[in-house]
Amino acid sequence: MSGLNEACLYDIQAGTGAYEGYYTIRMCGATSNQYLICTKDDPNALETTATLTDGAYWSISIDGNGVAKIQNKNVTNRYLKFMDLGNFQFRSYEESTNGSTWPILYQ
Repeated sequence: MSGLNEACLYDIQAGTGAYEGYYTIRMCGATSNQYLICTKDDPNALETTATLTDGAYWSISIDGNGVAKIQNKNVTNRYLKFMDLGNFQFRSYEESTNGSTWPILYQ
């Protein structure tokens, strides 16, 4: 992909041990390790942290079309989805939230 800056990319890494089956989402452009974390049951609850806690782990299931359901381990009714009405951004939504779109992952 051309025209992308590393600051815009995320690295998805598999968890180990007690976190096997989960993944972390690390910001590539950060000056130190910063992981996407969900802290509470709220669309505005996404933050970054250097500390790997349960909120920094996500389960990922991908269907045949590449649509990914990325669910937080700590707040299990929250999924990483793209808000496509007004403010275009990723947020933590409930599965059935209107005005949000499931992400599509490319390898």
